[in-house]
Amino acid sequence: MTRTLVIGYGNPVRRDDGLGWLVANQLGRIINDPTVEIVTTIQLLPEHLALISETDRVIFVDACEDGRPGEWHFRPIQASKSQDSALTHHFSPEQLLAMADLLYAHSPDAAILTVSGADFGYGEGLSACVEAVLPEIIDLLCQHCTTNNPEQL
Repeated sequence: MTRTLVIGYGNPVRRDDGLGWLVANQLGRIINDPTVEIVTTIQLLPEHLALISETDRVIFVDACEDGRPGEWHFRPIQASKSQDSALTHHFSPEQLLAMADLLYAHSPDAAILTVSGADFGYGEGLSACVEAVLPEIIDLLCQHCTTNNPEQL
């Protein structure tokens, strides 16, 4: 079983929305640990359920439009039974956790790291305020990915 799964998601050609991809790619270059799996995706899908069910902990990484640009939050999350997206192929992290528990009888410890973006227009690269917090959030995620205590989220 993979100890930690990191899912970086968003659109890599919509400036700050590509944060999840960029963070995941940087973590992949830094972390050399077979118990850490790092994936990227445009959006969270039911296809991620098997991976989520095989982990002790999962960390979701995404940009958001709320808050002051460059502001970031890292918080634990819980499974949610909300059916807002029941008929689509897009799910929230909380909904995926609930579905993993329902289908696989396992919902790992989970957290989400979000960074408030400034620019979601077409293009590659992050805005200066989001780029500025990258070292801090990469360091935080490296610590969480390599700790031996999966409940330390």
